[in-house]
Amino acid sequence: MSLVRLAAGAVAASTIAGSALAADLAPTPYVAAAPVFSWTGFYVGIDGGFGGGVVDGDTIFIQPPITIGGFTVPGSVSTLHTSNRTGGFIAGGQVGYNYQLPNNIVVGLESDGQWSDVKESEHEIAASTTPTLRFTDLRIGLDWFGTTRLRLGYALGRFLPYITGGVSYGQVTASGSQLVSGAAGTVFGSASTTHAGWTAGAGAEYAVTDNISLKAEYLFVQLPGVSGSEVGFAPPVVGSFTTGTFGTNIVRAGLNWRFGGFGAGPVVATY
Repeated sequence: MSLVRLAAGAVAASTIAGSALAADLAPTPYVAAAPVFSWTGFYVGIDGGFGGGVVDGDTIFIQPPITIGGFTVPGSVSTLHTSNRTGGFIAGGQVGYNYQLPNNIVVGLESDGQWSDVKESEHEIAASTTPTLRFTDLRIGLDWFGTTRLRLGYALGRFLPYITGGVSYGQVTASGSQLVSGAAGTVFGSASTTHAGWTAGAGAEYAVTDNISLKAEYLFVQLPGVSGSEVGFAPPVVGSFTTGTFGTNIVRAGLNWRFGGFGAGPVVATY
């Protein structure tokens, strides 16, 4: 009877040992790593801010020689120069794409369009006594503008500082009026021109969620000026106006909605 019990004990011990060995040889379940945050993907957004700068302008009065009763009045050209400070609000939207490299450098392309109320905050009036008494008023404004820019940044997790630069385009409007003694009273003229220029700046963006990010940005936008003639002078007297380049400093904040590859980093399995 003792032999039977001994054999049963041996079988039980063998079974337990085999189960333990089988447990030791079982594969370890894999654990998926958390998704790696990425700035890669398309986005659209809205923005708003303020723009301001200084624009130079000139009004020109030309009086050719005039002969009256055998007496000739010498001709003359008179130019009045003014420096005009501009300011106003802007609002618009943007669309773009980012691609994050393995070394955390982020390259992207962005285009935006802006409504603009950037214009002269103070109308300057100048006077000249050569050759005649003259008053002039030159108004300058930026009706709308847009930019298409490259962006280069470095991802610090959800924080993305960047520099940016590219082309700008927009409509500059100017109007001038002159009151010249002895020259048909006050005359007016205006012109609007759509130009292309350049822009450069820097900014930073922070991803609040995987789909929503906030940004703050500074841009300098420069566009060529505009010129036009002023009608109403009695012939042969003529008048005109011209502005220098329209440069404005833009400070704005925005909100972007991201989709596509945003937040979709690789998942790594460990064994």
